[in-house]
Amino acid sequence: MKKLVVGLCFSFILYTTVIIPALTFDAQSFTVKSPLTQGPVQQVNKYFSTQKITFNDGTILERSIINGPPVPPPGCELERSMVALPEPNQVMGANRLTVPAFRWVFGCSAASAAMIAGYYDRSGFPNMYTGPANGGLMPLTEDASWGRWKDSEPATYPNNPLIASHNGLDGRITRGSIDDYWLSYLNELADPYITRRWTQHTWGDAIGDYMKTSQSAYGNVDGSTTFYSNNSSASPVTCDDMVSSGIHNDDGTYGRKLFYEARGYTVSECYAQKTDNVFSGGFSFAQYKAEIGAGHPVLLNLEGHSVVGVGYADPNTVYIHDTWDSSDHSMTWGGSYAGMPLVSVSIVNLQKPMSDMPEISVSPNPYSFGNVKISDTTVQTFTISSIGTGDVTIVNIAIDGVQASEFSLNDDNCTGQTLAPSEICTLTVAFAPSALGAQSAVLEIFSDQPISPTVQINLSGIGVFEVTPSLFEGTLGTEITYVGAPSGFGNKKGKVLIGGLNQKVESWLNTSVKVILTKVPPAAGVAYDVMITSKEIGSMNIPKSFRVKLPEPVIVPGVNDHGSVEEPITINGNFFGTKKGKVYLEYLGKNKSCKVTDWSMTSITFLVPKKLAQGNYPLNITNKIGGIYGVGFTIDPPSPL
Repeated sequence: MKKLVVGLCFSFILYTTVIIPALTFDAQSFTVKSPLTQGPVQQVNKYFSTQKITFNDGTILERSIINGPPVPPPGCELERSMVALPEPNQVMGANRLTVPAFRWVFGCSAASAAMIAGYYDRSGFPNMYTGPANGGLMPLTEDASWGRWKDSEPATYPNNPLIASHNGLDGRITRGSIDDYWLSYLNELADPYITRRWTQHTWGDAIGDYMKTSQSAYGNVDGSTTFYSNNSSASPVTCDDMVSSGIHNDDGTYGRKLFYEARGYTVSECYAQKTDNVFSGGFSFAQYKAEIGAGHPVLLNLEGHSVVGVGYADPNTVYIHDTWDSSDHSMTWGGSYAGMPLVSVSIVNLQKPMSDMPEISVSPNPYSFGNVKISDTTVQTFTISSIGTGDVTIVNIAIDGVQASEFSLNDDNCTGQTLAPSEICTLTVAFAPSALGAQSAVLEIFSDQPISPTVQINLSGIGVFEVTPSLFEGTLGTEITYVGAPSGFGNKKGKVLIGGLNQKVESWLNTSVKVILTKVPPAAGVAYDVMITSKEIGSMNIPKSFRVKLPEPVIVPGVNDHGSVEEPITINGNFFGTKKGKVYLEYLGKNKSCKVTDWSMTSITFLVPKKLAQGNYPLNITNKIGGIYGVGFTIDPPSPL
């Protein structure tokens, strides 16, 4: 049974159970790897659930189910104040795109993806929308002729054929997305075309279809969409990775790719990636700025909602369309919006048709060198391609910005070169940090192309001390050893702070420092800084190098997922903590405690409680910092005498 949830803009109370259909993998696409284990579905808040999928090559992907609400959560009025977008001025650190602002229908992720597709329809890719409204050009808001409709609740929504097709909408005379897939928001029943045994419509003009939004056959309740991202590193999960992992049929990012291809366009980039507030080295504000600068709106996934990034202003402001109105809003990069933290991006960019005049493209754009030790140097090769139909001359190449001295131009094979159509040249840029912390600059390429004679590539990197943690994640009681530093840690004992909280120093040597976690910041999927400080060395910061982990039980079907009354059950796993927590079964909204006989970081043993009838119950495991909820557990009938 679900517990009552009070929606607050800055606070969510967790549900203790969640009903998400089991994940089904496409067995025909296991050309590289296959799933080894599927963890339990964890409901983070009312609008966001996750599940970890571990593959046989050690990769761990996170399945995120986003079912953002049709209206904003209460209490967010001030945070959602309308803003005026700045005029584009990249030199002054501001830019914005003219992107449609559609209101919620069918699902926030599909609505957000449709805004981006609508932008492309107005920006040189005219086959995204081909209906009769607005002369065939996708409007910036819903066309008045589309009207509104009610479902069985009844709830009222705007029609939008680019998000979800509908019988009678835009001249359509057959069933569409709404008719085949929709019952009511968060409805978990099978879709109408299944229960009423009719043939579902042919996909073509609505992006929500390809994203599998609201489709029960793909495990999505009405209003929800599934996205996958990397949970074992900051690396992106490309659409090719999705195919090799067999998850592409369920993924919203891959669905966006399918829609663009169905409309006759070629996708140049396609990936999903956690943002750098979640993983150090993840998708950064600099990368976001570069996407906007290249004319690409960005689909941003929050913990429970999808929005569209349409612009920015330095140092860290993101301008968004939030699906709840047709206005412009803002949030802080790496922060929260409507009480939901930023967690990932979904990037699907299109290959421009060949220009009828000289034009260049630069790859990669942007580029992050990641963490580089002070005194080390990392080099990256950039390729300049002539993508127009005329010759283009590279006039000059320079690195600019306040921290330009941290970067250097090497092996320039492009300056002074004239490139014929389809020709390329290369150059390399080196990053050699001399100071701690984030560094950035702009690689500028000047050419004689008439429309955009200057191409800017945002460069970024982080200078770090030569300190290597033994672990990058943990919980209360976890032991971590920090080894090495340019001049050592000194011989006098100092302090180690993780997320600003002081930890117990077990040993302090000039070559290594060992700590035991006695306090941890919230387990919100955020990567926290580690600060090592003493009077001898001052302070050294290891940015975003530690993540707090909730318990991760390993449930083995038929082994530890059932038991009879008073039978001891052992569950192995990770991150249970060294201090005894609690295990309980949930019955009619109340918790029935299980006696814990053994508790360690990697193992828990408990007794099946008395006074509960045989049957299925949600099993919950909690420690001092949080827990995992809704693990399936069965109480067996009594053993025969």
